[in-house]
Amino acid sequence: MDYTRIVVMLVLTAALSGGILAVADQASREMIARNQQAAIEAGIRTIAPDAEEIKEVGDVFYKISGNGGQLLGYVVLAEGQGYAGPIKMLVGVSPDLGRVLGIEVIESTETPGLGARINEEDFQKQFRGLSSRGGVEYVKGKAPQSDNQIQAITGATISSRAVVRIVNETIEDIRRKVSGS
Repeated sequence: MDYTRIVVMLVLTAALSGGILAVADQASREMIARNQQAAIEAGIRTIAPDAEEIKEVGDVFYKISGNGGQLLGYVVLAEGQGYAGPIKMLVGVSPDLGRVLGIEVIESTETPGLGARINEEDFQKQFRGLSSRGGVEYVKGKAPQSDNQIQAITGATISSRAVVRIVNETIEDIRRKVSGS
């Protein structure tokens, strides 16, 4: 048997396969970035449907303006740890930072059928109009009792808690950025 020939063929096959994968990766990066940006813009439009202008202020920070340039609020692309992995979501707040405009989950790997329910409109719409003063809270097994509470997903408390934590941390980040400190 000619081992040299076998080794050369294996090396050539590996090099060719690696080259094809590298070209495919490079070619798809731009498309992936465009799709991610489109998902962010669609999410912002869901949070602030009256937005006429979306101005990117930082890498993940957006100012949303309406008719005549009126400031409608701020939206931030936030990320935090959920039960099964990272949760990437948009968090929108009013100009006075007193109300949550809404949230939109962009990416998550939460447990299908349980934690993945954070992606559902019924869960996300609970955040619309919530008071952000004093922080957003979640309750289990009962209806929210105040204007800063949402109902946790039954069987997915960790995922619900993670979303609430990300929202609260993001609002604090927005407060620091807006106040300049």
